[in-house]
Amino acid sequence: MASISPKHTKFIELVANGINQDKAYADAIAKGKISGNAARSKGSTLAKRYAKEIQEHKQLVKQAINNATSTAITEMAEKNILSTAERMEMLSKIAKGEVKIKKPFVIAGKIMEYPSEPDHNDRTKAIAELNKMDGSYAPAKTETTITDTRPPSTVTMPDGTKIEI
Repeated sequence: MASISPKHTKFIELVANGINQDKAYADAIAKGKISGNAARSKGSTLAKRYAKEIQEHKQLVKQAINNATSTAITEMAEKNILSTAERMEMLSKIAKGEVKIKKPFVIAGKIMEYPSEPDHNDRTKAIAELNKMDGSYAPAKTETTITDTRPPSTVTMPDGTKIEI
């Protein structure tokens, strides 16, 4: 849009953003000093002239909105996902019994969830998960070296040759 005047660029942007052609013409070009019929006619003419540019601008706006939405969703997801340290802290609190956890109870024939102290099973599971996270269950790597401590043996072949084994 380098060779397009600033007024026409404004018209293109307005139409691409959903403003009708006569209103866009009146706002961008005529600055409101035009009759409705004249604005409609001239707006239609400009819209035809810049149809390609209007479509390109619509695509740019759509792409910008999609990028902004994607970024916002990513940022929201990152805020809602616990980091490893946060998960380890939560599991540690459960293992120590410092935080209440929701457990199902049957009350008057209905299953309800109420916060309660972690029991032995909950604490054991929290500790097991922490052990997995920090690699406590990983097999220990050991290096083994085998040395032959047997004394050398000599074998005599039928032709009289001696071989040391």
